[in-house]
Amino acid sequence: MMNMKKPIVVFSILLFSITAKSQVVISLLFGDKLNSEKISFGLLAGVGWNNLTGYKTSSWSPNLNLGLYLSFKLSDRVFLQFDAMAKYKLGAKKLPVYSLQDEALDSLFAPGSVERDIKYLSLVTTLQYRFYKYFNLEIGPQISLRIKATDVFSVSMYKQTEGIEKLAKLLRNRAKP
Repeated sequence: MMNMKKPIVVFSILLFSITAKSQVVISLLFGDKLNSEKISFGLLAGVGWNNLTGYKTSSWSPNLNLGLYLSFKLSDRVFLQFDAMAKYKLGAKKLPVYSLQDEALDSLFAPGSVERDIKYLSLVTTLQYRFYKYFNLEIGPQISLRIKATDVFSVSMYKQTEGIEKLAKLLRNRAKP
């Protein structure tokens, strides 16, 4: 039952989340002239639910993404928006373990899994057509620069017992002259 709660919560957040527009805070910081009827500036916050293709055992990884936007109203339904996503993360969970070129570490992590986190700085330009209140159809390019990529290896203590025994044996054999 606990495994079903997490996807339902993430799906609910995705379904009901609306872009956080902090026009009041921005106006306090930069003045009323920054946001007008034709121009708006603010913060973006959203949940990304990411996965990597090509892995049979990978699972979705929910991430919080943050950035800034600048939007120009071209007509009542057409907007040009520029986004700078400073905290933009992709990746996946439960990836298969790969060799670390160290027999001791390989045997220790063999029963585990890998979580891959890839962090980006992303610039997005979109032409938006608003067909109903906050629902837009968007098209445009995205340029992203990978900032950091990490793989986190994990093994449960229950599965790790056999790996620890193999590691201890390998370390004893290395210590012998």
